[in-house]
Amino acid sequence: MSRNIYLDNVSVEEAREKWQEALTIKATTEKIDIREATGRRLAKPVRAKLSTPSYYASAMDGIALSATDTVGATERTPVQLQEGKEYQLIDTGDPLPEEFDAVMMIEKVNQIKEGIVEIEESVAPGQNVRSVGESLVKGQLILTVGTKIGPYDIGLVLEGGVTEVTVYTQPQVDIIPTGSELIEPGRSPQPGQIIEYNSEVIKNLVLNWGGKVMQRDITPDKYEEIKEKIQQVTQESDLVAIIAGSSAGREDYTAQIVAELGEVVVHGVSIKPGGPVILGRIGDTPVIGLPGYPVASALNFRLFAQPILYQLAGLSTPETKEVKAILNKKLVSKLGFREFVRAKLVKLDNQIVAVPLARSSGVIGSLVEADGLVTISEYSEGIDKGSEVNVELLVNQSKPAETLMINGSNDHSLDLLKNKLAQQGVDLLTQPTNSLAGLTTLSRGESHLASINLLDSDGQYRQSLDRYFPTEDVKVVNLAYRQQGLIVTAGNPKNITGIADLVVNDLVFINRQQGSGARMLIDNQLAKLNIDSTKISGYQQVKQNDVTLATTIAQGGADVGVGTLVTAQVFDLDFIPLRKERIDLVIPNQYWTDTRIKELFKVICSSDFKAEINQLAGYDTSQTGQVLTDGPTSR
Repeated sequence: MSRNIYLDNVSVEEAREKWQEALTIKATTEKIDIREATGRRLAKPVRAKLSTPSYYASAMDGIALSATDTVGATERTPVQLQEGKEYQLIDTGDPLPEEFDAVMMIEKVNQIKEGIVEIEESVAPGQNVRSVGESLVKGQLILTVGTKIGPYDIGLVLEGGVTEVTVYTQPQVDIIPTGSELIEPGRSPQPGQIIEYNSEVIKNLVLNWGGKVMQRDITPDKYEEIKEKIQQVTQESDLVAIIAGSSAGREDYTAQIVAELGEVVVHGVSIKPGGPVILGRIGDTPVIGLPGYPVASALNFRLFAQPILYQLAGLSTPETKEVKAILNKKLVSKLGFREFVRAKLVKLDNQIVAVPLARSSGVIGSLVEADGLVTISEYSEGIDKGSEVNVELLVNQSKPAETLMINGSNDHSLDLLKNKLAQQGVDLLTQPTNSLAGLTTLSRGESHLASINLLDSDGQYRQSLDRYFPTEDVKVVNLAYRQQGLIVTAGNPKNITGIADLVVNDLVFINRQQGSGARMLIDNQLAKLNIDSTKISGYQQVKQNDVTLATTIAQGGADVGVGTLVTAQVFDLDFIPLRKERIDLVIPNQYWTDTRIKELFKVICSSDFKAEINQLAGYDTSQTGQVLTDGPTSR
């Protein structure tokens, strides 16, 4: 099979225009029972078949009477009425007898004796009476074309005597996930296998946009099988989405198959993430080939398939909502590509800032965390920090004032904290870097707080704070203590006992990045033992956190590295303790009275939170929640 090449590298607008011109989009309609029409869009107006009420009806329980018989009635001069001749008992909804023209509510009627009542106020003609057509008049317009039918609409339509309505047919999207490496959710992936979830993301986007979905089984990377599946579904579908195989790899067949069965209109759009998208048609059916990376897949489907689906449903694509924010980090991008950067909106120092999230097209968690997208023009090499940007919202409503941003050392306890805060209406945005990076970010006013586990060269805690906050007071709050040590291969086959063993010839070490507490620990220990780091195999091999470090060791890429006991246990690795270290939160005084910080402090001090932390191996909450005095607060 010949290797694919890109046919195009066009802009978003040109790609949309070319695809639109190649397609014949026609919305279809169907008649359905109004009782099954929730969420559907009307294709024809609905008019009442009858007036409601169709008779003069009592609006409440009471007595029917003539208004003229009540003239002059007061507490001092009450009027007595005789049943059958001058009044008649009536219930809500009952027809008003022809000889009467008003209703007196029962609470204002005094029973004098059998068949005689007394009233102390007058009523006007028509009082407490529903007139004919008060709710609907025969022929009256009930609902207009394009109405999204809701519960109240259904009740009104039924009241008007209508049971069947004409709605736009829900466009059906067939989703074909491809890839020999894919396995169904629920199975444990082996090396080289990937859980297939892109189709679930695409399916639910379609459902949110009012379509319906036929989700096909995973098709392996076999040309004829993929071709047969595509041929089959294009006969049954309004739009076909083929996931993966859209690029230029040896087993990327989508473009060739679409070209063989129909027409490839566009192959390649100048966007990041997700350039290798395919827009085509087979017969009259639109076909979109999506990249396999989850973020690229979702964003491309949103950019190109959403407008087509809305047209098929007889609707206009809804306008995107945007908010303005200040970019809190410089973004560098490549000329010639329009880049969509996921961002979180946070209220920081009394202004709304856009915090860029992970830019990798494989990190779908960034879409989960994101409030919206910051677009970098294809004619720009980036956007400077502090620039005002438009953020296209991905959520119905962003809540920057409820988001709390923390930067610094990562820790398992932060996940527990995030979950607890969410229950209190606070969204904790964690930006895991390292302790020194957390302090740097905090000192520049780019976060609300930092998480740190620092050990200075002299073995003392917290001296680094003085370098970053020489004049500003900050609070240092203990989050927990944890056990830090050497994570080693399961069974410890190389009999590692401590730091001194790292210079053994056949042993491969894996390090942590500069600025992390773990790196400061290992360098401090090496200095104490007068060990030259250049003698350690793998010292220059760096991982950004102990989870990726432990993964490398578990997969045989190294023998030992520095991390926590809980991480070692998660990966079924051995552990050699080195020290018990503190994980602290550094909070500038300017935020100490912030509502979000108050909620955080309340959670940290709660017995429930401490109990959850104590379930983590090697953790100690004896000082959790205490405001410590060995930081700048002692100055």
